[in-house]
Amino acid sequence: MENETVLGLATIVVLGIGAQWVGRQLRIASIILLLPAGILAGPVTGLVEPEKLFGDALFPGITMAVSLLLFQSGLGLRLDDIKEAGRLVVRLVTVGIVVTFALGALAIGAIFDIDTRLAILLGAVLVVSGPTVIRPIIDISRPREPARSIIAWEGTFADPVGATLGVVTLNVILAGDRTDLHPVLDVLGTIGVGVGVGLGAAVLLVLVLRLYLVTDVMEPTVALLFVVAAFTTAELLLPEAGLFATTVLGVALANQRLAPVRGIELFGVNLEILIIGSLFVVLGAGVEGSALVAALPRTAVLVAILVVLVRPIAVALSAWRVPLPMRQKVLLACIAPRGVVAAATASLFAIQLQSNDIDPGDIVPIAFGVILGTGLVYGILSPLASRLLGVSEPKRLGVALVGSEPWMVDIASELERHGVPVLLVASGHPELAARTDLDVPVYTDPLRADMLDEALAEHAIGQAVVASHDEDHNMRAMAAGVELLGRASTYHLPSGDPTLTAGAQALLDVGRRAFGGDLTVRAIEERLADGATIRTVEPITADPITPLITIRRGRPVDLVPGRHRERLDDLTVGL
Repeated sequence: MENETVLGLATIVVLGIGAQWVGRQLRIASIILLLPAGILAGPVTGLVEPEKLFGDALFPGITMAVSLLLFQSGLGLRLDDIKEAGRLVVRLVTVGIVVTFALGALAIGAIFDIDTRLAILLGAVLVVSGPTVIRPIIDISRPREPARSIIAWEGTFADPVGATLGVVTLNVILAGDRTDLHPVLDVLGTIGVGVGVGLGAAVLLVLVLRLYLVTDVMEPTVALLFVVAAFTTAELLLPEAGLFATTVLGVALANQRLAPVRGIELFGVNLEILIIGSLFVVLGAGVEGSALVAALPRTAVLVAILVVLVRPIAVALSAWRVPLPMRQKVLLACIAPRGVVAAATASLFAIQLQSNDIDPGDIVPIAFGVILGTGLVYGILSPLASRLLGVSEPKRLGVALVGSEPWMVDIASELERHGVPVLLVASGHPELAARTDLDVPVYTDPLRADMLDEALAEHAIGQAVVASHDEDHNMRAMAAGVELLGRASTYHLPSGDPTLTAGAQALLDVGRRAFGGDLTVRAIEERLADGATIRTVEPITADPITPLITIRRGRPVDLVPGRHRERLDDLTVGL
């Protein structure tokens, strides 16, 4: 028994994280792999039996895990990103959800041989979208602002609104008396309690951070404490209010300026990967594969109706007379996948219906089929629509050169002259930005990740090279580069200083070494002092040159020349 429990837990973690890992390598929405992984772990192999593994804690635990995901998503929502488009976000999570609910329920009732009450309940379940599936699709399709932020805001707030709508619908079906309120007042009460608790928790947490009552190391875990406490408090006051509380807590923290929350956000990203993977595998393990296959043909018809009719109508009505370019409105109509909240609520409602002697029918396999189908369709449709509509951000083919040495400026000029997007990062050197003979954009603000992130995005920067004699500056730059671009895209050129401490060298070595060979900042400067110059040559030239960067047309530059086979149209920047 103990070995089965250990094996089940290990299977959840390995498949949950592994599916996301593979999905990111293949650049597809990970949900396409996660649900099949759950079915493999459950009905196919029997390694994971959720109810046996977790008992009565299964669905309360799932709901709490979803609340943590919504908190993390809320941390990424900035009011400045939507501004005038905020009205559209409100409409999408009100008018859009009502339209999706009504048309979805009608479609379900027409397609499936199902009780009308269950069709209405399933229609309520399928209004949710969710950040767990929205974010990967956004990363793949790369929509421009404000569409990107509108989609993120809608996906985050649709989850608690949709979950509340589903609970109210279920209570009407069961004729339960969870409250003595009218269903509309019930929804408003749930929202009010959740918002109040979330704002209260945000005030307390900001106060704790502002007064330095917690160490930097403990900040993320103390934030987790507040999230769980806010969720639990709101749930005890009014069921389903917990999702609103954690969402509002995240949004409030993201938009205040009294205390930094970057460390909390980074911690949440890692936690999010574990939670998403675990949730989908656990929920997928509870689905009967045969029932899913049997419902597949009709579910495919439902997915087609949701994609082709329901979503465009919901967006059209929500965006009526909203000042947003038509191309971006069309893109909004091409992104509406269903996520983990739909899976969790469908599974939970099926159990509650059974406990009240009501046959839930196929609401669970239908819900999971829609989740898988919309994830697959929108994962293909949205990147294609984004490109065809011309509203996708350009690929990040540029390079940031971090340093103020004259030869770095020369390299930047050479890259810019040959059409490579470049950003010269020279913090503390405003004189470079004032030069009239320099056509390269220059960033001279402090090396803060939040400020630098905007500059990197503006200039389509996907790689960075850090090189200067100031090792303190280099370490700060490496930390920011790794955080924003990742270790694989952050390069460091050693200064050649023999007195560099082992600790400083270890920090600098977290990224790749630029330019290859044994080149250092000092070695390059010595070569230049001996008469060498920074220049660009074609690969077929007989001109001897020490290569620094290979310019590859339509592809990211190669910062370690020689790793890839050169093409005839490649150019080499060297000395």
